[in-house]
Amino acid sequence: MDDNEISLPRTNTDENTTTAAAASICSSTKTTTHIPKDLFSCLICYETFGVDQQQLVALKCGHMFCALCIHQWFTTNKVCPTCRKRCWLKDILHIDVSTCIVAYGKKKINNLSAERDRLKNDIQTLKNSIANTRQYVRKTESRLQTKRILLHRLKYIFSLNIWSSKVSSTIVYIGAYTGDGPTDSKGVYALELDETKSTLSLLRLSAATSNPSYVLVHPSHKYLYAVSEQDNGAVAAFQIDSTVPGRLIPINQQTSAGSGPCYLSTNKAGTYLFVANYNNGTVAVLPIDQTSGGVGQYTGFDQQTGSSIDPDRQTSAHAHCIVLDRAEQFALSADLGSDQIYQYRFFSNNGTLLRKTVTKAARLGDGPRHLIFDSNQNFVYLINELKSTITVFTYFPIMQPVQIISTLPQNFTGSNTAAEIIFHPKTEKILYASNRGHNSVAVFTVDSTTGYLTLIQHINVQGLTPRNFNISPSGKFLIVANQDSNNIVLFTIDQTTGKLTATGSSVPISKPTCVKYLEQ
Repeated sequence: MDDNEISLPRTNTDENTTTAAAASICSSTKTTTHIPKDLFSCLICYETFGVDQQQLVALKCGHMFCALCIHQWFTTNKVCPTCRKRCWLKDILHIDVSTCIVAYGKKKINNLSAERDRLKNDIQTLKNSIANTRQYVRKTESRLQTKRILLHRLKYIFSLNIWSSKVSSTIVYIGAYTGDGPTDSKGVYALELDETKSTLSLLRLSAATSNPSYVLVHPSHKYLYAVSEQDNGAVAAFQIDSTVPGRLIPINQQTSAGSGPCYLSTNKAGTYLFVANYNNGTVAVLPIDQTSGGVGQYTGFDQQTGSSIDPDRQTSAHAHCIVLDRAEQFALSADLGSDQIYQYRFFSNNGTLLRKTVTKAARLGDGPRHLIFDSNQNFVYLINELKSTITVFTYFPIMQPVQIISTLPQNFTGSNTAAEIIFHPKTEKILYASNRGHNSVAVFTVDSTTGYLTLIQHINVQGLTPRNFNISPSGKFLIVANQDSNNIVLFTIDQTTGKLTATGSSVPISKPTCVKYLEQ
């Protein structure tokens, strides 16, 4: 039976009873939301029946017709015109169309009433949601307004430069040779560099330790390492106190695997510490504990060998530095005693070294001391202590010298040994080197294409024997450690030319040998 058909039971009751039954049947049909288009239409003539129209009749099979059509049909047929089931005139059921419409209408009204109530509930829910949202928006706007006022006040407070001295100050650690005398240094010292006032001041003795001639700040800025330059060389690890400016807290100490350690460096991750031992010409790699910052027993080691022409300084190997290249695959070590640069393959998985090649200095008696790479790793700049020169090498595929330039003025005839060499931290177009004897810092411009250096300035360091110097992280200041005049001197750097100017600010420290900044 299709959806447009209605099944009616057979009955022989009177017309009123029949009408009531039909109404009941109409009200219990499957359709609940609308009256089917052909529910009250004749299936023979397809005329639609309405109230006060001719009567609608139904056969026992449930199909409906108008009375006139079905009577005419039964004059010649005894089956339903639609389904062909056997039917008789006595089986005809008379239906009051108006009663069925009313019954259906009542049910429709009930359904609409229920729908109306549901919609009312939905509307009320939406109203409540809107009210809650408006309340949340008002609270949020109030909080935002409070924060705007606070931000405005903070901007005003900062505009007063209340904390300018804090913001513009930098901690500087100084390594030195120590002694037992009352004026001798006792360990690592901390200075404060005020970049606003261009002044240096002594903060404190950071940590008492023996002959910390070279110090190094860990890449995390949480730890500091210091050599103990003595026959039984050692490396000491310290935690940088974050609550007391300049204070160092001892962690542990480990052998440097040699005598007279004079240089330290790390890989970028800060997992390994590299040390060069000057007295017996060894280099070593010490692991760094990533939790405590302490140093462990060495994992990498090499004994350098050889000698050269200087009878006083070059009778045996003297490793003076060890530095990883930019890719951290190889390390270079300058050996002053043998006039050689050692190249090692560095294995970061276990901290070991494997010697690969040895490059001779450009000239016998140069006395290689320290070296640096340019950022593109095209060139190596090597400062030669004994000849007071800088040799520029190509790095790849092999090291070859392309320039040798003096760190001294042409008319200088006194004795001198070169010491430190560094690039400006903000640009590699400027390079600096120190002279012990001439007591100056030489300033050079750098041709990034050829690697060549051009001298542009010599400036007196206002002291004796500038063993070490360093440039502030901002690139605006240079601090010199004058070992034999026992003073630390501050210079400003011209940000265009790179030239130096003395500030007149200095701090007395006995036998200073190393300058390192704590970046904040």
